[in-house]
Amino acid sequence: MALHIVTLVLTKKDGGDTTGSILGIITSCVAWIPFVGMVMHIITAIFLMIDASKADDYESTNYVKAT
Repeated sequence: MALHIVTLVLTKKDGGDTTGSILGIITSCVAWIPFVGMVMHIITAIFLMIDASKADDYESTNYVKAT
């Protein structure tokens, strides 16, 4: 759960989508329930992969740093 909280803080600071991190925290709380924990981990993994695959605003606008 600590890694999900760290990821949430860093993602918030960077301005990214926090859905996967919040879902990960919830999943960590219910992971002790056998079937529910497994399904929640799979759903959380999918959300985290989708969030990670999204391009940053900086990259999608092709800004060039002036020197």
